[in-house]
Amino acid sequence: MRKPPDRVRAPVSPRAPLKPIDLSKLKTYPLSRRQSKVRLAHFSLPWQRGGTFKKFLETFPDILAVKTLRAVVQAIVRAHRKGRPVIVGMGAHPTKVGLNPILVDLMERGIVTAVAMNGAVIIHDFELALMGHTSEDVEAEIDSGRFGMAEETGRMLNEAIARGAKEGQGIGEAIGHYINRYKGQFPHRTISLLATGARLGIPITVHVALGTDIIHMHPSADGAAIGAASLLDFRRLAAVVAGMEGGVYLNLGSAVILPEVFLKTVTLGRNLGHPLTDITTVNMDFLPHYRPTTNVVKRPTQKGGRASLGRSLDIALRQRIWFHEATMARPSPALPSVEQLQALWRELNGRYFRGALSSIEIVWSSRLTSSAGMFVSRVGPRARVGDGADSSYGRRLIRLSSPLLQRLSEDAERAEREIIGTLAHEMIHQWQFDVLKRRPNHGPDFSHKMAAMNRDGLGITIWHWFDEAVRAFATHAWQCRRCGKVYERQRRTIRPSRHRCGICKGALRKISPSEVIDQSSTVERPRSPAHTAATRRTAPSVQLEFEFASSLFFPLTSRSERPG
Repeated sequence: MRKPPDRVRAPVSPRAPLKPIDLSKLKTYPLSRRQSKVRLAHFSLPWQRGGTFKKFLETFPDILAVKTLRAVVQAIVRAHRKGRPVIVGMGAHPTKVGLNPILVDLMERGIVTAVAMNGAVIIHDFELALMGHTSEDVEAEIDSGRFGMAEETGRMLNEAIARGAKEGQGIGEAIGHYINRYKGQFPHRTISLLATGARLGIPITVHVALGTDIIHMHPSADGAAIGAASLLDFRRLAAVVAGMEGGVYLNLGSAVILPEVFLKTVTLGRNLGHPLTDITTVNMDFLPHYRPTTNVVKRPTQKGGRASLGRSLDIALRQRIWFHEATMARPSPALPSVEQLQALWRELNGRYFRGALSSIEIVWSSRLTSSAGMFVSRVGPRARVGDGADSSYGRRLIRLSSPLLQRLSEDAERAEREIIGTLAHEMIHQWQFDVLKRRPNHGPDFSHKMAAMNRDGLGITIWHWFDEAVRAFATHAWQCRRCGKVYERQRRTIRPSRHRCGICKGALRKISPSEVIDQSSTVERPRSPAHTAATRRTAPSVQLEFEFASSLFFPLTSRSERPG
């Protein structure tokens, strides 16, 4: 078979260079006429010793999550004053982290008018009322088959449900009356949501998925009774939701069951003639999930009402309280302790990295003066665990500059913002190293992660403006012979024979620190767009750095200007 002749391509003439857009006719307007979303009136205020908690809340900036938090509070207050329902739908976590006394207080004061819960809540609520403790160690018991086999929990809860079903009671009402009936066996019943609801006549509804709770494993479990009582609770919750015009529904920590249940109660109410166009729905959870976002926040209010995606409502409060605990616990101008930094690291790791980051040492460094923070590793990101890339201390750590950040401790607002932002910045570098297996940099994955975290108001940046503080500590300086970039250091860490300028790769020369201010305004610099952009990125701010201690990775660049 003959080979077909090669096709001859016509010559391609070069295209004319693309001209940049002409900006000569660009229309601008005075800044005073522009609508701005952030104003000084919205800013936070420093905390004053001896103030009330109300005053403490008033110091929060009226921006983003705090603005949402205040809107939710106002909606609850408005509903309470008008006698409209305030319904709490919850998973087990609020009970497990100790919020029962607060919810009980809100029920007794008539603010919370109904509580809907999944099947896990009744177990923890019951065990707390009975024994004063709950939440078994699943990992320790699952291998032996002992998980969920506490005798009293299975026997007594199933007995209460079966008895209540025969008397036409829902699960919540049945267990609440059971606890109050045998009050001698429940010395801690005052913190029980179920007992409080039964005592006050507040609807407490329980919504069960058969097979998901430990009591379903016990021989005393009656599927017919559980199903009938839970269905009755569903219809009672539907009756409450049908009358919640002007009311509020808060979803606390339920990712699946309660969002699905709430959506069905809303459609039932509207089907039966209740418009439900003036309702407020709020989702508050540690992490965002599909069902709460869709079935609580979006769909029920698309016809009318207000919705708040409150996944970031608590982080503003957590950060504010954390920082003030750290700084108020010791005389000013102390910095947060390493233990407090580790606690913040664990919270940020769980919230934004889903626990994927390995444990790491965090230290205050008195020698780090060229940047606010630095992620350090003495091995590469792809090194095997046996080579030392595991989580053991000594190989990897996050360093925070005590000289630079100490100077901010008198300014509580800025210190809080800088310390949290700096730690979060270095955690993104740790994420690049631990999870992405890349050398830390400030490329697209860093920017995307930073933007996602900043949606909660963390205020992470790539550059921190500590130029005056850095100059105060600098005793050595070098200048690029080509572009004039100046590098200041506390120690003699730059070798002109080995290092090059991080901007233009030019040679460096040693100068006196006293020459820096005099020469910075007279340096002749190239005017190319690329150089101008690079210079604008690097001067005079201090970059939050990452460092591989082995100089093999960056043999030709100085430390603060390494790639990324």
